[in-house]
Amino acid sequence: MSDTAPHFIDSTKTDAQATLEQATDFAKQGAETIETTANDFSNRASDALQSGTAAASDTGKRALSSLVDINKTITDAYSQSVSEMNALAQQAFQVRTAKDLIAFQSDVLTQFQRNLAAAATLYSTIWQTATQSVTAATDRVQETTDNLRQAA
Repeated sequence: MSDTAPHFIDSTKTDAQATLEQATDFAKQGAETIETTANDFSNRASDALQSGTAAASDTGKRALSSLVDINKTITDAYSQSVSEMNALAQQAFQVRTAKDLIAFQSDVLTQFQRNLAAAATLYSTIWQTATQSVTAATDRVQETTDNLRQAA
C-alpha cells in the first residue's frame, strides 16, 4: 500500500499540473478572444464614426450647394421680374387708347404667368435639393446602421 501512495500522489500531481496547464491555456485563449473582439468592435466603431463624420460633411456640402442653386433661382427670377415690371411700368404710361389698354392688360397677364412659372421653378428646385440632401443622409445613416449591426 505504501508503494501505491507515492504513485497516487505523483499521478495526482501530474493530473493537477495538466489541469492547471489546460486552465492556463483556456484563460489565454479567452483573453485573446476578448482582446480580438474588443479590437474589432473598436475598429468598427471608429469606422462608423468616420463614416458618420463623412456623411455629415457630405450632407453639409450638398445643403450648401442646394442653397447656392436656390439662391441662383431666386436671383434669376427676381432680376427677370424686375426688368419685365419696369418694361410694364413704361408701357402703362404709354397707354392712350383702348387697344393700348387691352395690349397692356395682356402683357400684365403674361407677366403674371411668368412669375407663377418662376415660383413653380423655385418650389421645384427647393423640393428637389431638399430631397437629394435628405436621401443622401438617409442612405449614409442606413449604411452605418447596417455596418454596426453586422459588427454586433
